[in-house]
Amino acid sequence: MKKVLALVLAVVMILSFAACGTQNANIVKTDLSKPVTIKWVMPGPGMQTDAEKVFAKFNEELHKVKGFENLTVEIEVIPVSDYAQKIMLMQTSGEQIDILQTYTLDHATEYRNGTIIDLSDYMHLLKETVKEVPEWVIEMGKVDGGQAIIPNYQKMVNAPWGFVIPKENQKYIDDWDGFVEKLTDVTSDAQYYETIEKEYLSKVKDAGEIDKGWSINAYIKNYDDLYNPFRFDRETKKVHHKNVNPDGTMPEMYKWHRKFFKAGYIRKDILSAKQKDVEGKKDGSVMWKAQCWPGYEENMSKNYDIDVAAFRGTSKDYISFKPGAGGFAVPVNSEYPDVAMKIINLMNCDEGIELYNLLVYGFEGEHYKVEKELDGNDKYITPKDYPSEGNSSSSYGLWKWVVGNAENAYVTSKERETYKKEIFEEQNINAERSELIGFVPDITSIETKIGQIKAIKSDSGLFEGVHENYEEVYKNYVQDLRYAGLDEVTAELQSQVDAFLASK
Repeated sequence: MKKVLALVLAVVMILSFAACGTQNANIVKTDLSKPVTIKWVMPGPGMQTDAEKVFAKFNEELHKVKGFENLTVEIEVIPVSDYAQKIMLMQTSGEQIDILQTYTLDHATEYRNGTIIDLSDYMHLLKETVKEVPEWVIEMGKVDGGQAIIPNYQKMVNAPWGFVIPKENQKYIDDWDGFVEKLTDVTSDAQYYETIEKEYLSKVKDAGEIDKGWSINAYIKNYDDLYNPFRFDRETKKVHHKNVNPDGTMPEMYKWHRKFFKAGYIRKDILSAKQKDVEGKKDGSVMWKAQCWPGYEENMSKNYDIDVAAFRGTSKDYISFKPGAGGFAVPVNSEYPDVAMKIINLMNCDEGIELYNLLVYGFEGEHYKVEKELDGNDKYITPKDYPSEGNSSSSYGLWKWVVGNAENAYVTSKERETYKKEIFEEQNINAERSELIGFVPDITSIETKIGQIKAIKSDSGLFEGVHENYEEVYKNYVQDLRYAGLDEVTAELQSQVDAFLASK
């Protein structure tokens, strides 16, 4: 399955990268006719039982690829919870790292601090990747005009959030299609909450079947995402770059949540409920929030062990300006940056598909079972000791979106056979992309204020509707945010966004 970029664009990009490469006389050119070892560090489940065995096989197969006969790749997988701290220690000690995966790291800060190099002069070594990965994905890895990382290509759209109810509860909704239509791309909180109450929650309650009620997801807790200027405007139904306005729709939302809590629609134990309960897994919830990826009703019915009906909150897919899965960087202490780029290229293009899947899934028969051969040498597989993504207890299994181009990964039985077509040929291609791709804010002058703002948590229970005096609680919350510098931060970020857009 291929991503077909416009030929002219691909040729232009390749030639421009090649030109960049010839301009820098200091570019490293490693002699691979002699033995060379590079080190690749990535986050994941840690070093699993069979990791060394798989890594040895990876190098054995790599040696069969023309040009890599003398190259050995030393791979270290660090538990994701320890990753940022461990990388900092490795960098401080000057330890050699040739390929650094940046998930959980701030690649812009790494680049601006000089701990990773500008890859611009090495892009001619990624000719195949540039042909096969969409141009805008590569652009996501830019910082201040330089190529800081090569983003990992995966499902790039923002999580398509929607709501789920037990399938048997559809009987309370007179017109399911009409209900869904009213709750898709809504332009006001009033329409949204009135529809949910009138056409569903009140009827379930009147029937005496409210049980736990709505497991409302408390996902708005603070301003952790304050300096992400990617927003969806429900009124214009477009993506824009305005920052959060605390005087906007939130008070209206809190009003409705308070009303619903008092009416018994929201579960009374919402503050103590564990995340798995809030996600609604067969625990008596009559409604909960979930990510509605293609085939979501079928997939969620498997995951929750109950038949469900679900709907998305928006009819449109959106792609943010940030690479959510991180990407490949080459640290400044790399001994072989050119070789690192060649391996990065291999993990992102057709030539390296077999090596990539070996590294992700391990050995056929031992670590996974092939259920079905798919088109183009693709496979539909069932991992032996994990459902879709390897963990620390697995004998082997890495994260496909960390190792390389996830479009080249086998499809696991946790997913639909048509998963890759739906994600890579439809969602990723047809989604509306942020106009800010290539923009990374410089928070140097406002970093302290951002830290103060992020430390201010909204009062527990405000979002969930448990406070009788929610208006006062919210007012105090916003006052604290403003005292910490919210307005100054918003103004500075908006200025940077406006300048970036003006330069395009």
